[in-house]
Amino acid sequence: YISYKQENEKKFTLYSLFSTCKYTEKSELIFKLNQDMTDFLLELQGNFSKPLLSDFLKMNSPYSMAIWHLMQREMQSKKPNMTEVMTFSLSLEEMREVTGTQTKLKKLSQFKDKVLDKAIREIADNCGVDITYTYQKKARAVIGFDFSAKNQIHIDENKIPQNVKDK
Repeated sequence: YISYKQENEKKFTLYSLFSTCKYTEKSELIFKLNQDMTDFLLELQGNFSKPLLSDFLKMNSPYSMAIWHLMQREMQSKKPNMTEVMTFSLSLEEMREVTGTQTKLKKLSQFKDKVLDKAIREIADNCGVDITYTYQKKARAVIGFDFSAKNQIHIDENKIPQNVKDK
């Protein structure tokens, strides 16, 4: 699915990307794009994220796919290299919208356990990116999360001796 949201609006439209998708005995994948997406796809001009398809193919949970897509948007469709740490924020409201959990998993502990923490585990297992988070709060209520993403093979540049950097 692809969600489309106009700038400065809270509403969005969710499109099914394919009208049909078939896997044949010859190991071929045949698909037909959803005709409702035609106008939308023709208007794309580069301001969209390009998540890595290979990452999504390994994931089991649709929640994980939706969360990783949001994170990829914030990381501009990149993964952190060996020395960088990428930071970004996501609101709880937006995460609930894209995962379709506005009316279910009402308690934050349920959302974290079934959606967010599960997505972070799948991302680490399948994409090689370790993600940690802290809460964004308004009074006592959690309204979002501040994320930090780093490559699983992370090297802290500050711990590399200067003489090694000079080489």
